[in-house]
Formats: sequence, structure tokens, C-alpha cells
Amino acid sequence: MLFSKNSKPLGGNPSLYTYSASGFNYTYAGASGYIHEVELTNLTPDTRYYFICGGPGNYSAERSFRTAPNSTSEFKFVAGGDSRSDPASRTLVSQAMSHFNPSFVMHSGDMVENGWSQSQWDSWFSDVNDNWIGDNGLTIPIIPCLGNHEKNATNYYEQFALPENEQWYYLDWGPNLRIIVLNSEARDQIATDQADWLNTTLSSTPENTWKIVIFHRNVYYSGYHYNDTDIIDNWVPIFDQYHVDIVIQGHTHHYHRTKPMYNNSIASSYQEGTMYLTSGGWGVPTHDYTPQLYSDYGNETHHFVLINVFTNGTLHLEATDINGYVFDHVWLNKS
Repeated sequence: MLFSKNSKPLGGNPSLYTYSASGFNYTYAGASGYIHEVELTNLTPDTRYYFICGGPGNYSAERSFRTAPNSTSEFKFVAGGDSRSDPASRTLVSQAMSHFNPSFVMHSGDMVENGWSQSQWDSWFSDVNDNWIGDNGLTIPIIPCLGNHEKNATNYYEQFALPENEQWYYLDWGPNLRIIVLNSEARDQIATDQADWLNTTLSSTPENTWKIVIFHRNVYYSGYHYNDTDIIDNWVPIFDQYHVDIVIQGHTHHYHRTKPMYNNSIASSYQEGTMYLTSGGWGVPTHDYTPQLYSDYGNETHHFVLINVFTNGTLHLEATDINGYVFDHVWLNKS
């Protein structure tokens, strides 16, 4: 891989790139080819890099990405999930999302119908390759988690390079956002390993940092799938203790935003409670929305959620359909 930080494209000419990095390749049963993995280190924060992949005589077309910031800054990202079943609708959501130039996408799982089907993964990655490019030309990275339709398949682990054990992990985007990924499909570890790890991770998170957790299954019912009582019993008290700002889920195929929740009751504001957000509309057939007492808004359309983080301690969430129409929005303030 050849790459360079630059203010303009280099045209794919190998002689113009400043740096090079080598990795390794591997395959697995059922794979369509080889997976190539290269780790880049010591990159300059908040900087655009252009790169080409391959080797002498056979390099890819040029792409670019931007590194995460290391100081407080304004940025935006997208959250959503359940992109299986209908490739045409999935593509429409991806194309609409890309026009907003997000720094990354948090995907809440069920990327494909059957995680063991390589042809479905190939179709899914083709959509990402073709459409997860912003109008600014930047490749849009993904922060994924496991859904039930991934089936804990080898294909998932072999095609993503994720931190820690690849099932639950966290990463920081600058000093003002911590993203925590959990695995709601590891049922026997919800109350044990994951709860312990979650408590340790949140206890070390600065109080003034936005804390966003993502996993697949639903905490609070809004239609079709019911409350996950194991998560309510074991994770929700930890969310309450450390005041997680937003919990993002998929699984149910619509949009649902709860009122602020604390101790399984409605709190006075989002500064006092957690927002539980279901965003399961990245192309799948939708489920009926059934509002509850704790529901603030719901919608059954294909969509994604755009989240803007500002340097003044505010966050703006906008639920957006495939035409770019914002059908729900809310402001959060970090006191």
C-alpha cells in the first residue's frame, strides 16, 4: 500500500506517494478470494491521506480517507442498521447517507441475511465500495457490531479488522466521543464478561465525554421484537450509573426514539436519562411501529440517523429518509 497526506489527488502514480506499508493476506473456507490486511500507524490526526493498494504493476484506483482528530472539534457521523434482504433499497439508503459526508458509520448489525453466505457479503461490500464515498471524495469507514443474522459466522470476523476480541470493543473519536460496541448475540456473556468489561470501560470514560453505546437487540419494545430482559437487568443499570447519552440498536425494522430513561422510568430530560434509539431501516422490509408510554417518536420508513457533534457541548440528531428529508430531530446538551 502506498499513501501520502496531501491537499489534492496524486492520480494513482506510485512514484508520487510518500509512504508505503505492507501487510498480509489470507483466505478462509467459502471466501471469494483473499483478504488483504494492512495496519497504518503514526498517522497525523485530522488529516486527509490519499492511497493506492496493490504492488508494482498492479495498483488499485486512488482513494482517500481522513484520520480522527486528537483535539475537540466539530464532526458528524451516521448510525443505522439492518441492511439485509433488499439490495436495491439498501443502495438508496447508502447513496442518501453519503451526501452528508459523515466521518464514519456506526452499523448496528444484520448487514446480510445469512452471515455464512459469501455471495451476500460480496453484494454488501459492493454497495459499500460503490456508495460509501462522500461528496467530498472521502471513503467512509464503518464501526460494526454483530446482529443475529450474522450468525457469528467466520465470514464476519475474517472480513473486518476490529479491536480487542472483535465482539465488544471501544474507540474514541477525538477527546469528546467514546463509542462502545457490545455483542447482544453472545447471550451467555451478557451478565458476565460483557457486563464487567462495560463497567470497567465506562468507569474510565471522562464525564464530559459523549458516551454512545451500540448493539443489535432492543432494550425497549416499539413493535415486533420485545424487550431484552437480560440486557435490561445487566447493562441498563450500568448505562444509568455512568449516564450513557445514547444507546443505538437495530433488530426492529423501523425508527424509534425513547424519551429519556433512567431506572426503567421516564426522566425529566436527556441530561438526566438515556436516549434509546432504534434505527433498523437500512433497506429491510419495515415493521409496524407500536408506540409505548416511553416512546417519543417513531417512523416506519427506510432511513439513517445523522448525528452532529459540536465544540460547545451540544449534539444534534437528525433521522433522515432516502430523500434527505429530516423526519425527527432532537438536541442534546452536555452539562
